[in-house]
Amino acid sequence: GTDTYRLEADSAQTTGLGWKKGDYNVHAYHDTTQSCSAGANTALNLNQETFDTDTMHDNVTNNTRITFTTAGKYLVCYSVNVSGTAGATAATVVAFIRPNGSGAIRGLTSKIMTLPVSGTFDWNLTASGLLEASAGGYVELVIQNNMAANSVTTASPTVSACKIDRAG
Repeated sequence: GTDTYRLEADSAQTTGLGWKKGDYNVHAYHDTTQSCSAGANTALNLNQETFDTDTMHDNVTNNTRITFTTAGKYLVCYSVNVSGTAGATAATVVAFIRPNGSGAIRGLTSKIMTLPVSGTFDWNLTASGLLEASAGGYVELVIQNNMAANSVTTASPTVSACKIDRAG
């Protein structure tokens, strides 16, 4: 087939064959730093794409989201650098994949266990995991900053999704 299509058996076609889309992948990232306020959850912007074979990401509208246009099982991966200055008390910073605007997906959470009580930090948080996505469902990369007063800065957030079950 051409581009991302392949010839497959299709009983709905008079020839018994039809072209099926076979490639469902996206890799989106942000090319500048973002600030995440203390005591808040912040969905990270993704304003660039390396590739998007199934129109799962828009660089402008809802650019925090990877929206699944095709239902199925997906491998989702993320990476983000988090830096800042620790506050007066120990705290945590968590990166996680949030599905459809709430909650978190098991296996797709990275947690800085405890920030130092003083000084600066600069860590890379990564995770990958599987999820069952419905058409129209979406995920976002979120930073949960549990420090009482200090914001954190993120750099180079990336989110990738690849459909791993049989193409729809």
